[in-house]
Amino acid sequence: MRPLIVTAPSETRRMLRRRRLNIVRGIAALLTVWAIGAVGFKVIEGGDWSWMDAAYMAIVTMSTVGFEEVRPLSDNGRLFAMGIIVTGVGAFAYTFAMLGEQLVSGQLLSNLRQRGTEAMLRRLRGHYIVVGYGDTGAVVASELHSVSDSRVVVIDSNAAKVQDASEDGFTGIHGDGGQDEVLVKAGIMRASSLICTVAPDSAALMTVLTAHVINPELQIVAKATLPESEPKLVRAGASKVISMHHIAAIRIVDEAIGEVRPDMEARKSMEVDGGIVRLETGEAIVEAGGPYCDRALGESSAMFDSKADIVAIRRADTGRLVDADDEAVPRVGDRLILVGTPRHVAEAVTALMREQE
Repeated sequence: MRPLIVTAPSETRRMLRRRRLNIVRGIAALLTVWAIGAVGFKVIEGGDWSWMDAAYMAIVTMSTVGFEEVRPLSDNGRLFAMGIIVTGVGAFAYTFAMLGEQLVSGQLLSNLRQRGTEAMLRRLRGHYIVVGYGDTGAVVASELHSVSDSRVVVIDSNAAKVQDASEDGFTGIHGDGGQDEVLVKAGIMRASSLICTVAPDSAALMTVLTAHVINPELQIVAKATLPESEPKLVRAGASKVISMHHIAAIRIVDEAIGEVRPDMEARKSMEVDGGIVRLETGEAIVEAGGPYCDRALGESSAMFDSKADIVAIRRADTGRLVDADDEAVPRVGDRLILVGTPRHVAEAVTALMREQE
């Protein structure tokens, strides 16, 4: 059975509450008109009418079904019936419109499923929380699933990525990982570890700080894109910080000296609660006229849907590493530095080079 998306407090949740409130209002309007109709017919038509007659006449008038009058109405009774017809039809139309909207959009079924998933989250113990389902987060979640029997809960502020996580077999929560209510919903007090892979580093810092305040004993592993972010993440409460630039730099040094140093190999992995996620780097040269040349990464297809993460650009003229954010512009001869598992990096490099041919 496919996991369901749990939406944290957001515009979608507020919309659902508003729709439910509209239905309650419609039902309340119907009951009010019915009560007013029953009392009105009883009072206007006198003592010959029983309360059952009055209530029956009110519902028949409201629904405009066309049944015969219980008893002949006086002129005042007919005028009153006209008012009940107008208000009753309006109340029925409003209520059924709200119910129809709920049923057509599938919200009733979605609400039931969401409640079931939230109940499951409340029962979870020893699970992993992955904040950020981008290139790195998707790899981490996949590797954790393969090396552990524990569940993985994914948090992301992008609804499309939450949907991707759900389709990949994980429980997804749509919300900001830096908010207390979202982390509590993910079961942070009962989790085994939290892995933060969000970007930019400022968002990761807020997530780590919030998680550490809520649960100081939790193991927190964070990804740092910029070298200067490492000590900040540690001070915020991260148990371990993985620097993507550091991993890329190790690979460059290994290539420069022509050998792989055993002590460095141990540093090119991510240890999460006893499980090892192997990381590798790769490079793709930017070709002249290619789809990534002289265009900001955020405006090109370089940020493709792969399981590897583009973390840096090595400039062809200076050899300097530049952070691969959305504003970075690759130039001819530059090398895109990718980080991920060996298989995912190989697939990403192949895909990048194929797209430039």
